[in-house]
Amino acid sequence: ERARELGLKNTHFCTSSGLELDGRENECYSSARDVALFTTHALKYGILWDIMRMEKTFITSYDGKYNHEIFNTDKLLGQLSNLIGTKTGFTPNAGYSLLAVAENHKQNHKVIAVLLNDPYRWQSIRSMFDWSFNAVDWK
Repeated sequence: ERARELGLKNTHFCTSSGLELDGRENECYSSARDVALFTTHALKYGILWDIMRMEKTFITSYDGKYNHEIFNTDKLLGQLSNLIGTKTGFTPNAGYSLLAVAENHKQNHKVIAVLLNDPYRWQSIRSMFDWSFNAVDWK
């Protein structure tokens, strides 16, 4: 329902995580365009992007019994000063996927890049950002 509210026309999430259900993989999908659209909405929530830039942190269960150290798998973290955040993904149907957002501080704009089924996703995202910030005159 939320996907429809956001205007996503080529998305059907089967689970809140976005993962596919066993035996129903073809019912669970999204397009790169729709991922970019809901990212535009998610950019309104700065705390999400603050969390995405953490290299590691500890999380504790509500009752305080369990403590876990978690690490960020973002291979661009600390390498691109203008990176706002990334989200990796993998499913058998979507392959190795990546969403990334970076900002051009000089021209005050953000670029959302989405890759689906790209085994070279980290280098491809770098290339997409390099091209968009160097080849386009943003006004």
